[in-house]
Amino acid sequence: MRAVLFAGCALFAVANTPVFAQSNAAGAPSEENSSQGAGAQQHGPVLDDIVVTARKKAQAERAQDVPIAMSAISGDALEQRQLKSLTSLTSSVPNVSLDDVGTIKGSAVFSIRGLGLNSSIPTLEPTTGVFYDGIYMGTSQGILIDLFDLDGIEILRGPQGTLFGKNVTGGAVVIRSRAPSDELEMRGRVSVETGPEYKAAFSVSGPLAQNLSARLSVLYDKDEGWFHNDFDNRSWGKNETFVIRPSIKYDNGSFNTLIRYEHGNTHGDATPFQNFAFNDRTGFRFSNNYGREGNGGNKLRWNQATWETNVDVGLGEGVITNIAGYRNMFNDVGADTDGTSFSGLHTRYKEHFEQFSNELRYAGRFFDALDLTVGAYYFHSNLRYYEERRLATVGFQPRGFGGRQKQDTWAIFAQGDYGLTDALLLTVGARYSSDKKTADIALFNAVTPLCNYDTEVCTYDRAGQRGTWNSFTPKVGLQYKISNDAQVYASATRAWRAGGFNVRVTSPLQNLRFDQERTTAFEIGGKADLFDRRVRTNLAVFYNLVDNLIRDVNLPTGTGAVVQDSRNTADISIWGVEFETQFQVTDQLRLSAFLGHQQAKYKKIRYSLIDLAGEAPGTINAADYALKVPRLVPWSFGFGADFNQPVGDEAEITAKVNYSRKTRQFASDNNTQFLLPLDTLDASLGLSLMDKKLTFSVYGRNILNSAFQGFVVALPSAVLPPLPAGATGVLGAMNEGRSIGVEASFKF
Repeated sequence: MRAVLFAGCALFAVANTPVFAQSNAAGAPSEENSSQGAGAQQHGPVLDDIVVTARKKAQAERAQDVPIAMSAISGDALEQRQLKSLTSLTSSVPNVSLDDVGTIKGSAVFSIRGLGLNSSIPTLEPTTGVFYDGIYMGTSQGILIDLFDLDGIEILRGPQGTLFGKNVTGGAVVIRSRAPSDELEMRGRVSVETGPEYKAAFSVSGPLAQNLSARLSVLYDKDEGWFHNDFDNRSWGKNETFVIRPSIKYDNGSFNTLIRYEHGNTHGDATPFQNFAFNDRTGFRFSNNYGREGNGGNKLRWNQATWETNVDVGLGEGVITNIAGYRNMFNDVGADTDGTSFSGLHTRYKEHFEQFSNELRYAGRFFDALDLTVGAYYFHSNLRYYEERRLATVGFQPRGFGGRQKQDTWAIFAQGDYGLTDALLLTVGARYSSDKKTADIALFNAVTPLCNYDTEVCTYDRAGQRGTWNSFTPKVGLQYKISNDAQVYASATRAWRAGGFNVRVTSPLQNLRFDQERTTAFEIGGKADLFDRRVRTNLAVFYNLVDNLIRDVNLPTGTGAVVQDSRNTADISIWGVEFETQFQVTDQLRLSAFLGHQQAKYKKIRYSLIDLAGEAPGTINAADYALKVPRLVPWSFGFGADFNQPVGDEAEITAKVNYSRKTRQFASDNNTQFLLPLDTLDASLGLSLMDKKLTFSVYGRNILNSAFQGFVVALPSAVLPPLPAGATGVLGAMNEGRSIGVEASFKF
């Protein structure tokens, strides 16, 4: 299988047809992509069309025509909202939390429809797959990228296992950077905001020769630090980031190939940690004596290359697409994981990660009724992980441990959409996958450390761990087109999350291996553009059954301070509802709103989640079944308004405001720890000149100054200073509060 896919790489090269081929301006839909069709008359303002490739067909589709619960945001819309990273999108989508775990800076803990990651252990794979320029991001570390010079983002809610593979039991986030343009264009923006943080981004694109074009994008970000550290009375959060992304494209109409490369590095302070025993968690005060650049701190660098090719073929007027990609990533982070000025627990984390993937597929149309996509996929990765803990309980001496893991995954897949009638469409698909992993693990040893963090030399006392997991993930669905602007759909599908090994083992009683997690999902929904496309309403209702739920159970015990035990804890059920709407009131005013609700319960518990006083350890009883599933937000909702007012022939004033709320969620399996509710208010006011070629903006993010921790864990008192009466030592990784900024941008 590897040889076949490597040959596909050499013959074709990569492609994942552009995520956002087009985003039409309100009031001017193209005949090609308008749901009204050629020759239809539009009267007054209409809503945007956004074209997506969620189903990997030969031709991109209008998002409103796709029978999937999804949210799509164009690159221009991302820039207009001054969003900082992927985490900023949390306030835009129902039943979606795109959080930063904080323990290792830049680590994603994404949750969609109640399925989320709760740890920074690199071998614990996510429930939400992130796909960047056609590449599956094989680790949760280092993927909270800045949203600059992007074509757009799709957030696909619900399992996507048939077309996207493993680790998409919650859903998928698909990101696409801008490709080289056929005409000369330049874009740029500079901004300064609270911190202060200074940012500049620039891109230039255009033709080099006939059928040949190129693009160069550069980002520089210097952050002097939003936070204030009470320990040394200095600012905290200093970081410097540089990213460069050149690309080149050849396109003769029937054949196109696109090569992208990206290099990035960032360094600075680590995430600030707050200990709730000494600080109010609804505020931003903290005291850390470790984790500043030069004293722990944060270092991250990465390189990524993709090579994509599309070839038009006569068979079914189809397209052969190949997606080959390579990525390496290195991070080195030190963190004050006691969250105080007392040197009780300081931690260092280091990861080397390398991956290669290749997807070869064909998509075409037969008999004017069947859209067929078939393909094969290969993924290989190599991980080396080192951790060092210094604990007051062992004389604050370095104690290193860690592990290494290799994995190989291959898959074949097919999905077809067949028109039973002009209005009724049947979807049938399936994917077969095989995932093989090998691992060597060095346990934490309080007396004789098994790893030297600096030299990266380990004695692996749990060497030769091996596992193979196979999975079959089918899908069946029906779509009924009520009209060109309205549809209802229903689907049943399966997805899987990979099994593996825990490389952060601080107790010999910990579980080393966990098995794969399977999700069976049922969804019904509808999408409609109403009143001559002035109103858009999307509704979805879902019910998921999750078997062998993988959880990282955090226990404040043992000589290593915290045990993070990766287990298949339970079988659960989750149901929920999602509603999104937009209303183009006038040419100048657009309103939007969303609502998400979800509930979950335990169907079968396999590992005791809570042991009450007096009961034997490991007892599973009614107390366990009464617990709430963690990382599940019961309610999420929000609303927004976009206003633009022309001033003269070439000027325009714009105003945007968005509010959202996420209710409280539990952070630990035993429900003793929780994450605060989050109220987010963002707003901006801009002036565009020269027919929108030059724009000046003032903006605010998190204007309500809401405090939120992406990660919360209990600590044993042995690694903490004396606690106030009645207090417990709980650690939280802090996120920034209110930020106010100004920005100037141009587009020629």
